[in-house]
Amino acid sequence: MEEECPKAKVPCKFSFAGCKVKLKRDLVQRHLDTSKDEHLEMIASECKRLKADVGNLQLVVAQISPFLSPLELPMNNFERFRSGGTVWRSNAFYTHFGGYKLCLGVSPNGWAEGDSSTYVGVAIYMMKGEFDSRLKWPFKGAITVELINQRKGGESCKKVIVDQYTDPRHFERVTEGDIRDNGWGYPQFISHSDLYKPEESKEYLVNDTLIFRVTNIEVFSV
Repeated sequence: MEEECPKAKVPCKFSFAGCKVKLKRDLVQRHLDTSKDEHLEMIASECKRLKADVGNLQLVVAQISPFLSPLELPMNNFERFRSGGTVWRSNAFYTHFGGYKLCLGVSPNGWAEGDSSTYVGVAIYMMKGEFDSRLKWPFKGAITVELINQRKGGESCKKVIVDQYTDPRHFERVTEGDIRDNGWGYPQFISHSDLYKPEESKEYLVNDTLIFRVTNIEVFSV
């Protein structure tokens, strides 16, 4: 067999470090004995390269980690958005490391659907991301969003606002601009009455601030 033949050509044991020599098996030891200094230099160079790669990876992880779920997204100045009829959008976040880029959109007066004007609407918006060229499109998954009950010990309002039944057109890759115009979610995520007339165990709006939490993201489209 070739793997046992002393005349078969084999790569140097230091090929991982950059040695490109291929020689007969019975000459390998001589090569190792006469090339120790070169191999040590190669190993030192490879270690330096790997250290730089690790440093770069740590930097990327440090930059993206704060934007991975679970994460809290505080919406300040709720009344200003409500009275102005405008949609608030959160900072961007990612489904996972190297994943899809999204943001949360909140309409204090819901969306034009029935009596949704007396509700807060919440949706997920697709954004143009750094890793889009490596991902499968459209994005498919499940995203759970929670409105934090700021009264200690109280139950929060939690909904799965993206799931396997979501219209995939809302989660195609963004090719124009930075964010898709239309999101997907709940026009009636929570009623105004729950915000302005809190029960003893519920207090969502505190100091004109709502705190949303993206508690779970599952990706089906990888």
